[in-house]
Amino acid sequence: GTKVIEEGDMLGKGEHVNITIILKYKDITDESKLPSSAPEAINVSYSINYIQSFRTTTTTTASNTSSNDSYSIGDKFCLNNEVECFYVISDNGSTVTALSEWNLDTSSGMQSSTSSSTIAFSETAYWDPNSELDYNNPPFVFNSNSNLWTPIQNYQTYLRNTLGKTSASATLISYEQVMQIITISGGIQNLPNWFLQTSCWTGVAINNKYLAASSYGVIGGVEYNTTESLGVRPVITISKSDL
Repeated sequence: GTKVIEEGDMLGKGEHVNITIILKYKDITDESKLPSSAPEAINVSYSINYIQSFRTTTTTTASNTSSNDSYSIGDKFCLNNEVECFYVISDNGSTVTALSEWNLDTSSGMQSSTSSSTIAFSETAYWDPNSELDYNNPPFVFNSNSNLWTPIQNYQTYLRNTLGKTSASATLISYEQVMQIITISGGIQNLPNWFLQTSCWTGVAINNKYLAASSYGVIGGVEYNTTESLGVRPVITISKSDL
């Protein structure tokens, strides 16, 4: 139909879709630039890159979750028959924001408790190359310039298209969210096990060289480039009706 094909879209076994290719000519108003010879046939070709799907689409039975249900920080919920699990960071009313239980396996695009997939945040400190940043108010710098952008976007597409959780959006954890978890836990020394169990990037820059990272609960500065590679642990926001 009118749907635009996007990277990460899934084509299931036995499924067929029609693809419409529209060829447009540039609107030339200067007749001197038009061909003077008789019209000639042209050949047009196209290619679409794809890989065999490695995921199994799972139908998840709808629960009785409604926007009236309330969640506390640390409450756990799972999608896809307990495969993709999350811990609530905040209850936003009709939606919840939650931290994935494990880092992504960047080869499969799904969470994995045994994943050793690590990745550099970026190749350059694109967010502020010339000046120090306010350590007391570190900015959220994660965007499409980061090496982590594609894995996070692929995971979002997986949640929406494969699991049918169309309301889900994915990103990295922010400074405010980390501080919220620390505060409600009563300090860094009391951080919960679910927050401590992986070593991963946040989306927060401390200065023009370092980002804040969670290394099994130790929050500190880690260089952005390939010399320091960490895991990718998504944060999602999802409608309660999708749980």
